[in-house]
Amino acid sequence: MGAEGLRVCVRKSGSGRVASPSITSNGLHPKIRNVDKNHKAAINKSKQQQVDRSRVKIGEQSGSTVKSGVMRGTDVNKGWVVAVVVGIHLAVLLPLLLHYTPTGNNGVFYYYYNRPGGEKHEFWSTDEGVVDLPITNHTHLTLIIHGFSESSHRPWIRRLSDALLSVGKEERVVVVVDYWDLHTINYLQMRHNARQVASLIAHLIDTLVVHKSLQLAHTHVIGFSMGGRISGMVGSKLTTGQLGRITALDPSYPILHPVDPSETLDQNDAQLVVVLRTSLVAYYNPPGHVDFYPNGGIVQPGCDVWFYPDIVQQSCSHFRAVKLGVEAVRRGQQQVFPSCGCDSWGSFANNSCDCLLTSNFDLTTYSSVGGPFYLTTNSDPPYTIPFD
Repeated sequence: MGAEGLRVCVRKSGSGRVASPSITSNGLHPKIRNVDKNHKAAINKSKQQQVDRSRVKIGEQSGSTVKSGVMRGTDVNKGWVVAVVVGIHLAVLLPLLLHYTPTGNNGVFYYYYNRPGGEKHEFWSTDEGVVDLPITNHTHLTLIIHGFSESSHRPWIRRLSDALLSVGKEERVVVVVDYWDLHTINYLQMRHNARQVASLIAHLIDTLVVHKSLQLAHTHVIGFSMGGRISGMVGSKLTTGQLGRITALDPSYPILHPVDPSETLDQNDAQLVVVLRTSLVAYYNPPGHVDFYPNGGIVQPGCDVWFYPDIVQQSCSHFRAVKLGVEAVRRGQQQVFPSCGCDSWGSFANNSCDCLLTSNFDLTTYSSVGGPFYLTTNSDPPYTIPFD
């Protein structure tokens, strides 16, 4: 073994002599061996700490990677959840939408109410179907016909029905006509369907006259929009007599020529024909016995907001008719909607009309002074404005 490979530890003995080094079998003095072991241990510990730190870093990096992966996975999972939820809703709703989509196969449905807040009863317009109807020769019957794109489920119909059944002490029944299934965006077909609906309603009324002794003098048909036009056709198609009253709430008018007079509402369709005109929809209709023009009958207060497009103003004004109708029944005992008989809206608005002839818009009487009447209303309920 070379001198450079011999590492010795020299120390002095107690006698002052230099002690000879103790050599182990592996050529190292025991203390040298211990130092070497400690050195190696320190080195190994340092290396181990470096390795541990490296592992921690790798772990943190991999952890963040895993975390971000989990987050991405969560996003994906959320997306799948949303997709599944939407799919379930579509699976449930589509059959319902298809069920309520007009098919033209089911025709017209009829329901009746005979007390305020009471249950809605469905019946058929056959001889057997009307047997159980609570109608006698003393019954005051009102039929309600909804407008285009509507059905019997419209809230205003229930409100109007309850209001009508709360008036007076007479025996009253309200029949609601539902022709939703005959709706179509094909105008010519819809025009044909409207005539068909009118024929079916007229057949029902004739059946009630024959089998339930219904008195036509106490029969009132209320129609909104297209329902107003249909109510006129109903009156002209009856075979057992003439209706007591028709009230048309902003009735529509055929927009394509030629116009068959039998498709329009006029004074020949009932003993009393009352027309409420709130928008351009009813502008071209022939006059009834009594015509009411709230605020001129073109645009209603609250609908004439300057930034509303004309179509929005007209739609708002059109549907105002049913709100006025409901209020007229609910507050009918208070002589609401007082109106002046004038030649024009201009003469009424300019106070040049003497207003010697007055009337009140209501839906319960069967007689009234004839002519055009003008009135003003509020933009919000209560709509009625008393005379000064």
